[in-house]
Amino acid sequence: MRYKAIYYTTGRGENPVAEFVDGLDPLTQAKFFAYVGLLEEYGPNLKRPYADVVRGKIRELRPRQARVFYFFAVGERIVFVHGVVKKRDALDSGAIDMAQARMLDWLKR
Repeated sequence: MRYKAIYYTTGRGENPVAEFVDGLDPLTQAKFFAYVGLLEEYGPNLKRPYADVVRGKIRELRPRQARVFYFFAVGERIVFVHGVVKKRDALDSGAIDMAQARMLDWLKR
């Protein structure tokens, strides 16, 4: 089974994940896109150090210090919903809350 990665888009057509990825340094961007390829191939079986479960259905892709949150949707889709640069050991709960809110928004629409 092959998964397909897509980015969350707001109701106004904004694409916050693409903007986040575009702002990453070139090495982190390269790792992100390589990890997306692995995620599309292995799906939920992709584990650390590449990916991890965060909370509920929210998972994270882990290129270097960046964390890009996603969830699995019907139709073998991976929906990337939010990204942050990790600066401490623990993930910021506000970033996780944002990822969950965007997931619910995407599922509703």
